[in-house]
Amino acid sequence: MPKLIRLYIDSVLLGFALGIGFVLLLVILDVAQIGRLVLTGRDGLLAAGMMAVFFGGLFASVQFALRVVTIGAQDGSDKKR
Repeated sequence: MPKLIRLYIDSVLLGFALGIGFVLLLVILDVAQIGRLVLTGRDGLLAAGMMAVFFGGLFASVQFALRVVTIGAQDGSDKKR
């Protein structure tokens, strides 16, 4: 498997893990009463799932961007000439 594809898959998995963790923290800490709404609302689990997917996508894209930038920094290609 090409290195860039493997890097992308690793970044996506880590980003979605961070997104799920972030949603769990929001629910456990009951930030802005999100935890109460998720746990007592009729469609609370759907809302939590949607938040996890959207935060996962956000964190995955940021994670991939940071890893690509650090590849350039490791190669020394960011030096001014």
